[in-house]
Amino acid sequence: PYFTDRDVTRGYVFRTIGRDDEQGQVAAKYVLKHGFKRVAILFNERDYGRSLAGEFAKAIKTSNALNKPPIVFYNMIQEGLTDYGSLLAQLSAYKPDVVFQAGECVDAGYIIKDFPKYGLEKTQYIGGDGIYHSDFIKIGGINTEGSLVVSAPPIRHKIFLEKYKKYFNEEPTGYSANSYDATNILIEAIKKTKEKDGEKIAIEVAKTMNFQGVTGLISFDSKGDLTSEGFVLNRVVNGKFKVVEDE
Repeated sequence: PYFTDRDVTRGYVFRTIGRDDEQGQVAAKYVLKHGFKRVAILFNERDYGRSLAGEFAKAIKTSNALNKPPIVFYNMIQEGLTDYGSLLAQLSAYKPDVVFQAGECVDAGYIIKDFPKYGLEKTQYIGGDGIYHSDFIKIGGINTEGSLVVSAPPIRHKIFLEKYKKYFNEEPTGYSANSYDATNILIEAIKKTKEKDGEKIAIEVAKTMNFQGVTGLISFDSKGDLTSEGFVLNRVVNGKFKVVEDE
């Protein structure tokens, strides 16, 4: 959130994705709604991991819910391992019924892959948007079934989907579509400005209102953040991500 909250960047930084505080609230809302009793949080050592984990924890702690669950485990993971047995042994001792992870898809796949070995097979897993990638399912295998992962809203633009699949031979995941929209918003601003003037181009980008992107209509608020919904929850069903509808 600090990225666009700073006065020094106001008018020069714009996002076609949501913020960590919004994402943390999406995941926390699910946890609170479903009455989980003991929450564990894992995060990587990057700014992204620290920020998202902190926002999720804050959303849990500041909620007005009557029965807020305690955060029983809050731990940074080492990236790049293929065996997280030591971490999972520690985690299982706290008997969490939900684990939220802010990190990357490969690490997440190796972590959830061994959940059953440490008595965590009935623990609900929720991953942040960095985990929304097919590699998470490929590595974690059958143990990813039923897990939840946050992502940007689904792409509705059929032509973009078809062209992307044809070119890359895979479904678009992560923020490929959002990057595409960001590029086109910038190109449109440059076309309208008709000058190599960063100030004028930034002013034009800031005027963006209901831009029809492949991710939907895009408008920016005074900070440069999206005014539309930034995230949805997905559940892994039969080896694929499926958007959770009113669950």
